Amino acid sequence: HPMSWPPPRFHDCAVVGGSPSLLRRPLGIEIDAHETVLRVNGHGLEPRFAPYVGRRTTAHLMVHTSFTEGIARNRSRAETGIIWMA
Repeated sequence: HPMSWPPPRFHDCAVVGGSPSLLRRPLGIEIDAHETVLRVNGHGLEPRFAPYVGRRTTAHLMVHTSFTEGIARNRSRAETGIIWMA
């Protein structure tokens, strides 16, 4: 379902970025347990990273420089929303 605007209030949320430090500990189960999972620039979507950064995505946060790349990479993920940050 596309996200509505203004966005709903979330009880809890995990924001997953692209830092290599995320690969130090397998936190995927803990990340996926959050009500909302936001991924910055599509990071952590490869299945091999799932034990570390989870599998779930509620919405993708895209900065303008990676917007086009992120759209192409996530074209099959129509069930998630994309929030563009300038």
